[in-house]
Amino acid sequence: MPEVPDRVAFLRRVADAVDLQPHDVGEIVEELDSHLSDAAAAWRDAGLDPDDAERRAVRGLGDPYALGRELGRAHHERRQLLAAVGGAAFHTVVFGIWAYLSLWFVAGGLMLLGGILAWWAYSSLGGSASGWFTGPVASLGTVLITVLWFAWVGWVLPGRVARSANRSVRGVQTAVGVVGFALATWAIWAWVELDMDPVLAIGLPLGPVAFLIASQRPNRGPSLFPETSRRQRAGIALAVILLAAAVGLLTVTPSRDGSWQADLADIGVDPMSLPPLEGGYSIDWGGGPGSRTATASLQIGGPAEAAAFARRYPTLQLEAWPVSHADGRLVFGPAPIATASAPMAADASVRLELPAYRTPVEISTVVVAVAADGTRAFIAGPGGPDTTPAWHGTLFDWWFTSG
Repeated sequence: MPEVPDRVAFLRRVADAVDLQPHDVGEIVEELDSHLSDAAAAWRDAGLDPDDAERRAVRGLGDPYALGRELGRAHHERRQLLAAVGGAAFHTVVFGIWAYLSLWFVAGGLMLLGGILAWWAYSSLGGSASGWFTGPVASLGTVLITVLWFAWVGWVLPGRVARSANRSVRGVQTAVGVVGFALATWAIWAWVELDMDPVLAIGLPLGPVAFLIASQRPNRGPSLFPETSRRQRAGIALAVILLAAAVGLLTVTPSRDGSWQADLADIGVDPMSLPPLEGGYSIDWGGGPGSRTATASLQIGGPAEAAAFARRYPTLQLEAWPVSHADGRLVFGPAPIATASAPMAADASVRLELPAYRTPVEISTVVVAVAADGTRAFIAGPGGPDTTPAWHGTLFDWWFTSG
């Protein structure tokens, strides 16, 4: 015959098996304890000694784990499933937004301090620079924030759902982890569209994995923060600031004076060869680094000159050329990657949609006037090199479609 556990051990095993919130488990244990006291008293009245009476009373309740599971199921109702689903949605939205904003606020503030430190260090060495946390560096920061957010939500959410459904954290953590992992993976891969680059394409899928791992080691108390001391938190903050400063110093881009020399022979004849225009002409540029469009507006001084100019050059064209540069010299590629045109007029305007590539291309935009016979006259540009806009789409598109 298997050994009969004493009352304390029996009640502890029952409590471990009951899938309810702690206060409900406590009430069940108190009721069982009272029932065992009554049963043991009845066996003593029947003539058994106190130890045998206690063992008989405990044995009469059967397997403690089976009893605990049955008592837990007796408290579960359909409405508690709905409460679990509703609680999960509510807490994910409310806590998720709060956590995301908090992480960006804290991380952004620490990185700002690091950027100021990097600027001070660079300036103290006599450098003049305009460094920005952009490109892969910014993407790495986004990945770190995203993974931390998923882990934080996964750590907190099982406890919130358990309270909503009147279940134990242990009883819901697996379901929360698996369902959250599946939904987050679907959203990241097929629903959310982002300006994607290789760092994001590799790093973002780690977010749902962090959620799943954290949900299996959930927070069981009221705290929203992982257990760290003040000294540990201060050390983490200092490490982020110093890391941001190091990144700023390593990725800083020396400032340029903006004067570029370029061979424009393939683009069009020199502006000095254009017919003279009384009142002159001017170009207003639109767009900029990373923009998805480039615009240019041509204003010609007088209507008569504009009409004469339009008869000779009926088309205004905006072109984006691939370029390479070194020591202030631009070298144009063999052909533009995108062009857009509009009829020539005193206030002609043209808008160019720039293509987006997985690997950004350095470009320079120019404005030319095109004659009916194809003769080209260079009007304005190039400015300093820009880059094509970031590739935009879902993770699935990035990995499994061409473009």
